Order: sequence, then structure tokens, then C-alpha cells
Amino acid sequence: MRIRLVVVAASLLVLLAGGLASAAEIKIGLFADMSGQTSDVGRPYAEGVLDAAKYINDSGGIGGDTVLPITADICLGRQGPVAAYTRLTRTEHIVALLSWGANVVEALAARTAQDQIPTLSASAARLWDPKKAPYNFFPSSDFTIRAMAALRHFKATWTQARPPKLALVYPNRPYGLNAIDAVREFALEQGYELTVEENVDLDATDAADQLDRLAEEAPDFIWTGGSANSVAVVLRDAAATKLTATLLVDVWGAPDYPPSPAVPAGSAGSAGLAAPEAEGAYVLAPVALRGHDIPGMKIIEGITNRTSRPSHYTRGFATMLVLAEALRIAKNSGQLTGATVKNALETLRGFDPLGLTPPVTFTPEDHRGVLAVMLYRIKNGKPVLAAMPGLPR
Repeated sequence: MRIRLVVVAASLLVLLAGGLASAAEIKIGLFADMSGQTSDVGRPYAEGVLDAAKYINDSGGIGGDTVLPITADICLGRQGPVAAYTRLTRTEHIVALLSWGANVVEALAARTAQDQIPTLSASAARLWDPKKAPYNFFPSSDFTIRAMAALRHFKATWTQARPPKLALVYPNRPYGLNAIDAVREFALEQGYELTVEENVDLDATDAADQLDRLAEEAPDFIWTGGSANSVAVVLRDAAATKLTATLLVDVWGAPDYPPSPAVPAGSAGSAGLAAPEAEGAYVLAPVALRGHDIPGMKIIEGITNRTSRPSHYTRGFATMLVLAEALRIAKNSGQLTGATVKNALETLRGFDPLGLTPPVTFTPEDHRGVLAVMLYRIKNGKPVLAAMPGLPR
């Protein structure tokens, strides 16, 4: 009888242990700029991550385990992220990190590799090569890839005998300069004629002089990278100059969330994408824009009660879905650690995050998840997917 009781007790302990394991918490870190210079996009990005984690947990979690994002509010300095990272890894024991800006990712790349903490970043920076940063991953197309994929698309559809003319408009700051050299080089390789370049600062309220100079060059395409506020000014003043160029607006500058009071009333930004000045412009997006009839957008609309959310929210949501898939694969392998999550990410081939981004592929040699852009054109005040061109890996 005693032996039988011991066996029964042992069996109960195994069952209880299994139950506890199935209800475990999987801790992940979330770096979010909630109060700094990029908080206008940092906050919705973080909200997208958190809402996606809740959706995953409500849908059964990771094999019954709960995803627990632990948020650290950081600005774009280096000391804050380092201290936050130390707390997340030493105290909270996270198995993965959703990071933020390029300089934050670069500052921590050596430590994340040493600690074996796979990091999915909101900014690709220059650390996509696993030989240089083995634990860094970039699940959506970055600033440069979006511009290059769009330029390749428009050159392929160009029908005139002469080369297309391209002008560049961007803020003279590290954020605005990040992609310029690569865009210039790629445009020349594709056969574009580069014309004038103009700087429009992030807090600009007027760009009439710059747009007048652009009009004199008569470009066929104008690529502009900036904030929603500065691009709103560019759109408004471009309409006033009667430019016939096709405007290519990177998603970071697409005015799909409320601008700051620095933008004059009646500007393109004050009305968002519905502004008349934005009509006909193309938005270079890494994710689906709101209103797109896809499964992921329907889920987001249900979660937010159809409240308008910017594309940065959607990107955070999609990034969490990508990480969740890797967590599932790692857990099914029998051991969920930073190293197994990294290995799981490198097995993803054409993973579909509910249509919210182009299919995501990582390999052991290339940690750029997406080499394509979702190219939307503004028609009747709404973004309509026109094409999804990509680059050869």
C-alpha cells in the first residue's frame, strides 16, 4: 500500500509539474521610446507589440505558456538602453528582445550575442549580417530596402526613351541621412538621372523654396524621407508648385497619425492620408496599411474597436507574431532558450504574419526578414495596394 501511495503521489507530482510548465511565463523584453524624440512612432509600435501578445495569449499562448512582454521606456541615448538591458537580462531573465532604434541595436549588438538574446529590431541599421551580429534579426523591410525596391519597380515600368529623373528630399539629420548613399548608388545602377537634392527639416513649417527649386528641374519622381510633420509640409507645398512628379513617401513620413502643433492647420498632415495634397502619392510601407482587407487587419480592427491606428502599430503587431512563431518552434524542440529561439528564427521560410507584411524569411546567412515593399497609392484619400515589389536576395 505504501509503495502504491508513493507511486500515485509521484504520478500526481509529474502531472502537477506538467500543469505548471504549461502555464509558465515566457518573458521577453520590449524597448520602447515612449517619451523621447521618436515617441510619436515609438508608442504605437509598443502598443502593437503588447496587443499582439495579448491576442496570442488569448488564443492559447505558446503551447499553453503565456508571453509576458516587459517594457522598458528608453530614449535614443546609449546609457538608458544599456541599463534597461542589464535589468531585463539579469533580473527578468528574458529569452528575446524586441528593440527600437538603430543606435540602440548597435550599442547592444555585442552584448546580445554574448548573452545569446535574439533581438528583433524596429530599425535594420547595418547589422543584418549574422557574421557581425549573430543574434540580430530584422523582420520587416528597412528604410533602404523600401526605397530600392520601389525604385526598381518604377524603373521596370518606365516606358519613355530617356532615363527617369529622380529628386531626393530628406532632413539633414542622421535619421534622414541613413539611406541616402545607398539610394543614390542604387538609383544610378538602375538607370535613373539624379537631379537636385533638398533638405526639409523634421520641424519645418515651410518648404516652398525647396519645392520651387525642385520644380525647375522637373523630376519624374521625388523620394522623400522624413517625419509625418515634415512630409506633410512637402506634400502641401508640392501641390502649390504644381509639380507633376510622382511622390514616393517612406512610411515613416506618411501622415497617418496626428501631427504635432508645429504643422500649420490645413496642411497635408492635419488631415492625414485623406488630405487632397496626398492624392496620387505612393507610400512605401513595410506593413499593410489600415483598411487593407486581410486577416491580420481584421483582427487588429477587432482588438481596437476599429479605432484608427498608424502603420507603426501594425509593424509592432506583426513583429510580435514573428517572434511568437519562433517561440513555438523553440518550445516544440524541447528547450526554450535564447539560442533555440535564434535557431528557430533561422528556419522561418515565407512565414505569413496574417498578411500584415510580405512573407518573412530568415536564413543562417541573412537576417533580413523581408526584401520587399508594400507599395500603396493614395486614391480618393485612401491607401490602395498597387504592388509588392521586392529585391533579389
